Amino acid sequence: MTQIIKWLLVGVFIVVVLSVGLVWYRTAALGKAFAKVQRGDSPMRVTELFGERPRVTTNIETNINWNEVWLDKTNGVKCVRQFHFYPPFSICGESWVVGFDEQSNAMAKYHIVSP
Repeated sequence: MTQIIKWLLVGVFIVVVLSVGLVWYRTAALGKAFAKVQRGDSPMRVTELFGERPRVTTNIETNINWNEVWLDKTNGVKCVRQFHFYPPFSICGESWVVGFDEQSNAMAKYHIVSP
């Protein structure tokens, strides 16, 4: 009986370690993909870089932002669609966001980490 419990604990430990490793790997991959996004990229290119389907929003009420540089809403550029990419697990509401203008060119990108 104790041998079964021992192997069960070893199995649970292995599953936990592999799960944490997978979350870490996927989160790092999202960060690397985010760094490769360039102004003017198409939605298809952005989706290919991230390797997953994004959550799409169209009701944008934030200022335009590119890598933590906030631009004035009145600069004439309008973000009409945003792609949100989320890590497999996050305790702080982390996401990577890429916004597109009316011509479907990437024109906003920022990383959100809630405190």
